[in-house]
Amino acid sequence: MPGTERGALNPRQGQFLSVLLTESSIAAAAKLSNCAIRTAHRWLKEPEFQEAYRAARREVVYRAAEAECCDEAHQQFRRLEQLRRHEHRPNWRPLLP
Repeated sequence: MPGTERGALNPRQGQFLSVLLTESSIAAAAKLSNCAIRTAHRWLKEPEFQEAYRAARREVVYRAAEAECCDEAHQQFRRLEQLRRHEHRPNWRPLLP
């Protein structure tokens, strides 16, 4: 993931981090990434892992917000196109004088 410090993590930590971003609990993430829960908690205390986790979360939130904005813009564009098409009908009257 661009913008994260995952390069400082080993492959097992990177896998756990990726799963942790999508799971609702540390235990579930540890289980799905074949990692012992104690190891997961130890990694979560390491500054390098914490930094990578925060960076990855920021990236996920940023991408979600960006996708939501794009979706909203697309919906508004479709609405404007509908209004524009109705403008050329003979019975069309603007809502506002």
